Amino acid sequence: MVLTVIYAIYNEGYVTTAGELSRFDLSQEALRLARVVVRHVPDHLEATGPARAAAAPPGPPTGADRTGRSTRPASRAGPQPLGRDDDRRGHDLVRALLAANRPGPFQYQAAIQAVHCDAERDEDTDWAQILALYDQLMAAQPSDAARRARIVAVGHLHGPEAALAETDADSQDHYELAVRADLLARLGRRDEARAEFLRAADLTQNRAEIEHLRRRADAV
Repeated sequence: MVLTVIYAIYNEGYVTTAGELSRFDLSQEALRLARVVVRHVPDHLEATGPARAAAAPPGPPTGADRTGRSTRPASRAGPQPLGRDDDRRGHDLVRALLAANRPGPFQYQAAIQAVHCDAERDEDTDWAQILALYDQLMAAQPSDAARRARIVAVGHLHGPEAALAETDADSQDHYELAVRADLLARLGRRDEARAEFLRAADLTQNRAEIEHLRRRADAV
């Protein structure tokens, strides 16, 4: 429960529910708390997972729209990129977790972040490994967020049509609608894509996300 709360704090800091895009102070507090927990229970492998997973953007490089595109606007108010030393420490943590062979949901998320951080560009990402890790995460702890992120990986690996078949056209979740819109746009179904982007914009209170989704709709 403690780890879940810490991870929720980080996510809320990275992309807020309402208002501005980010709350850098929340993200930093979550990192501090994750490190405190690791110091107190260093042998608790699931405690180590959030310390690594929270050290990089949550989900597939999900940016503002959670579609797997690197769309996050540069801002000093948001979480800053990892330095090489931070990234190397993060990878060391993941290797230690894998060696222990006692996986859990936070460790899977940490491993997913490590794979994303290995790729300098979105197109260089090892999406086969990402998809395999999401399959394991869904088996260990299914959630809507993990399911959406898995769909993004399916789209990259098997194409937008295969991924679109796994989405819910009646969803009221703006992230899922943004994923659907991106997939529809990739399939050339522009009118449907525009409608989904606008529906997604109507369902979020985050001003930066609203602006981003409307720009995507206009671009389509």
